[in-house]
Amino acid sequence: MNWKKLSELSKDRESEIVEAYMKPSYGIYIVSSAYGGKQSAYLANCVFQVSAFPPLFAVCSNHDNDTTAQIKASHRFAISVMTEGLTPEQITQYGYSHSNKINKFEGVEHTVEDGLPIVTENCNAWFLCRVVKAIDIGTHMMIIGSIDDYALSDTTVPPLTYDRYQKMKHGFSPKNSPTHIEPNKKKHTEEESPTKEKSKGKKMRCDVCGYVYDESDPEHEHTFDELSGEWVCPVCNASKDDFTEV
Repeated sequence: MNWKKLSELSKDRESEIVEAYMKPSYGIYIVSSAYGGKQSAYLANCVFQVSAFPPLFAVCSNHDNDTTAQIKASHRFAISVMTEGLTPEQITQYGYSHSNKINKFEGVEHTVEDGLPIVTENCNAWFLCRVVKAIDIGTHMMIIGSIDDYALSDTTVPPLTYDRYQKMKHGFSPKNSPTHIEPNKKKHTEEESPTKEKSKGKKMRCDVCGYVYDESDPEHEHTFDELSGEWVCPVCNASKDDFTEV
């Protein structure tokens, strides 16, 4: 077995560095809160149990998230454990939309427990937590909560892991995620673009969320160039102009 130390890799080996960061295992969750008549929620992968007795969960929430402010104000939050049934619409709504611009619970199956909204659509368990400690860790707050209540659904759909999220949903971490890695912003030069031939098998990556449109995928009937100018990224709704060939 051969090992490669990150400190020994040059900047042009960025793909290997990114691959290493993706090795730790994560799940996919929706973290929600409410305060002062406002509700908020976001798609998260850094949620984990930190103690058995007492039962404690921790979430890592970006300072810029509306949900972070509401958790700090209310001292309460909820965690929905998402299943492999998670839809692209849910990814867009909770991962790439702001709670101060849209109602994230409109048209979505959810319950309200003790004043907190909890997503139940494509969810197999939820936890209602009360903050016991919050630690500032740079771009994020690590918020630790004790469990006030929980529920388990009878669904047989397995929980969605981050690895499965990437492979099945072609999903990447949103900008405010602790595991977000900036997509390659390199654009084609004017000399390259006009001479690029359309070839089945080209891969185009969204510069906003990292979604990859792989022309060799049997689900895609058209090359990227053949897609309508009104086509948008199925994950974050970015336009075709926000895609770069990889």
